[in-house]
Formats: sequence, structure tokens, C-alpha cells
Amino acid sequence: MIAIVGHPGMLGPVADAGYDLLCTEAEPEAVSEAGREAETSGRPYVVISSAPDARTRTWLGLQVAKGKHVLIVDAPAELDGLAETDLPGTRVVTLPASIDDIMSVFGAPERGDEAGKRRIGIDGEPERPAHGVWAVPAFSRGVEVTEPPGGQGQSVAAALTTFAGQGSRGAGAPLNRPGRVGHSRRHEDLAPVLFLFAGSGGVTKSSSTTALCQRAATVAGMARVVGVDMNRGQGDLRRYVHVVRRVPSIFDAAHTGDPRSAVIGPRRLNAARDPSLPPVGFGLVAAPRDDQAEPGIVTSRTYLDVIHHARQHADLVVVDTQIIEASDTSGLIDGVMLPVLASGGWGAGVTDTSASGARNLLVRAEQLVARGADPGRMMYFASRALSRSARIVDALRQNLDARRLGTFIGIVPHSEELHGAFDSGRIPHDHELLAPVLDGILYRVTNLDSVNPDRHERGVDRGGFMRRWFGRG
Repeated sequence: MIAIVGHPGMLGPVADAGYDLLCTEAEPEAVSEAGREAETSGRPYVVISSAPDARTRTWLGLQVAKGKHVLIVDAPAELDGLAETDLPGTRVVTLPASIDDIMSVFGAPERGDEAGKRRIGIDGEPERPAHGVWAVPAFSRGVEVTEPPGGQGQSVAAALTTFAGQGSRGAGAPLNRPGRVGHSRRHEDLAPVLFLFAGSGGVTKSSSTTALCQRAATVAGMARVVGVDMNRGQGDLRRYVHVVRRVPSIFDAAHTGDPRSAVIGPRRLNAARDPSLPPVGFGLVAAPRDDQAEPGIVTSRTYLDVIHHARQHADLVVVDTQIIEASDTSGLIDGVMLPVLASGGWGAGVTDTSASGARNLLVRAEQLVARGADPGRMMYFASRALSRSARIVDALRQNLDARRLGTFIGIVPHSEELHGAFDSGRIPHDHELLAPVLDGILYRVTNLDSVNPDRHERGVDRGGFMRRWFGRG
């Protein structure tokens, strides 16, 4: 019998391969209770566990002491700076690995069929088979793609068709920007789109989105920048911009079928802001209010249409996403972000400098690249960085490089001044601690000299802390 702890995604594949499960749950408490019952009845079992926390390590240590075989299945061994230490008396299999690979540690014969070959990914979840957009490195007309498994959200084919400009509602209509004449672009001339993402909450993803938009509009000199809040359930961009009056949102596009109705131009956005604050230079697509956040109404197709419309008329589109989890229950990651990344979009992942935060970001980066994101267009940075966490940042940087997942841009040190500025609605895009990372991201996307990060070379070398973080001096 197989006891699985901490990786619930493994339960189904292990059972499908014909192995008996000690427990149909992966929570340590439930497995421990089932283990006591099995020992009482004399039934033998082996244990497969994720990297254990302190409490689970104690239980696993007890299993080893009782002579049980314990296997740790976890992220690759080179994640030395982010992973737990090895537990004495256990064996380790690094992920991704097939069911046959994992079970062979216990001496099980290789099945060799589809159930045995099924792979468990770096996050402990079953990997998807290559299909549809995940097998297509970039968009090309005429490529046949299929619906992702489960039918959640719109089809990948529809997503790619939208971004080819074939059938998008409102194509060619002007951006909702008072006093400015709109212009329409062909597919090959669409504005770049940049997704900010994270594997954990509270890492400044939304505030960084507003800062990138403001910096692009004011320093990079991009006349038309649009920020899109794609966190359908907990949108924060409206709060960070300090909108105090009711404004349209993505719900308006879903309700009317017209993507123009969701885009708030800078003039209208400033009129809805606290008048005591400095003006913003970008437009906004706000998330739906809590009472309008119905996934059946504000769908992935709605977001695709609005983003495509903005790309036709803007110079840059920056999308703030919700936290990326192991399973996309929203449909917006699988139905919007991944197809766009696989079709030439850009990604910027952010983490704090906790070991769990960095680890979560690395796992999500692995997933995105495995599913079609171009590593050459993927960037990462650490925010709210503490000097004592230099080891964690170094480990993250080294693993991103070793696994060829993209470019580590830099760090934004923890600063109460920065935090307070964002809370007040001032969007401190030009702060000396934040500007170098913003420019590093924007320069890769736009190649504009006005945001060349080399301009900050002298400005960041002002003390031991900054020299350590940025590797200068």
C-alpha cells in the first residue's frame, strides 16, 4: 500500500497505475490516522512524501524508525538554496518523474504503459500531455490547435484567432481616450503585452504593475499605455491608483460585447482619482467589482478581446494577474495568459525573498516555460528584499539560469518609504530603489534608450547593502 503525504495530485495517477492507496487524502493528519489503523491490522505500507515541514519530518522520522520505506519526491536537487534538507534514512526522487520511475525505488516492476509513463511535474501535479498551444512555440496562421483538457475557458484555437485579429469585436475602433485619435494595427504590429505574475501573495505584483505603467508613460515616453487588472476575484489596481469614483470595468465589455467600454483613458482616470494626487499617464482596464465577478459572464474571451483591442491602439499593455496556483480554477491563466505568452507575449515574475516565495515562483516559471512561454521573453525580480536573504536570491538566480527559464532582472530592497508611497496612491516609479528594476524590464520589452538600465550604474552604488545586491563594487 502507498501512503502519499503532501502531494494530493499524485493520488489519482498512483491509483490509476494499479497501486493501492493507504488513504485517499494527502494531509499528514489523515495519512497518520490511516497509518495507525494499518499497523493495527498488520497491513504493510510505504510512504511517498513531498519535502516535509518540521511537523511532517517528525512523523516521517518515526516511520523510518519503524522500518518503513520513505521516499521524498521533490523539486530538483540543485534547488539547494530553496529546498528542505534531506531527512536521514529516506531516499529521494527529483521531479519531474514518471510513476514508473517513482515506484521503481520500492522495487516495483516497470508497467511501461500510459499509466506508468505518466509524469509528475516539479510541483507534484500530473503534467499535461503535449497538445494544442503547448506544442506550438509561436503563433502561425493555419496551425490547428485543440481545446485544453477539461474544456475550461475558451479554446486555445479561439485565443490564437483573437490575437490574429480574426473576429475580435470592435477591431479598428479608437481607444477610449478623450481628445486622442485612435489607430488600428495589423497583427504583426500589435503592441507588446507584458504579464506580471507570482506564485505567492503580498509580493508587490499589483503595485509593480502600476509603477511599470507609469514609468512607461512618463519616462519611456510611450503615449498610450494600458494596465489591465486580470485578477477577476480580487482586483487591486483600482485601489493602487486610488480611484474614488465609480468607473467602467471589464464587466462593461462582457455586458455590452464592446471591448472599448472597458478601457478608461488617462484623462478620465485622473478625473476619478483623488484630486490631491499627481496625475497618472496610463489607461486602465479595471477588474469587476465583487458583485460582478461571475466567471460565466466575465470570461477568458472577454479578457482576450479587451487585451487585443488595447494592443491594436496602445504602445504597451501591462496585465496584472492573480496568483498562479497548481491548478487554474479561474480559466484566465490557461485561457488567456498562456496562449498569449506562447504567441510572443512577455512575462515578469515577482517574489519576495522568503524561501517559500522564491520556490513557488520557480515552480510556476517551470510550468509556464514547459507549456509554451518563451524563456527569452521571461523575466524575474525579487521585491521587498531583505539583506539577510541574499542566499535565497542567489539560489533563485542560479536555478533560473541553470534551468534556462529566463532572465533575473534584479531586486527591489525592502523600503517603508516605497510601501507608504504606494499606499498613498503616489506610484513612486522614479524611486532610486525601484527604477532600476522597472527600467530593466521595460528595456527588454521596448529596447528604448530612455529606459536603458545602464543609466543607473552610478546611482545604485551607494553603500555595502546595494553593492551586495546588485553585484557592484
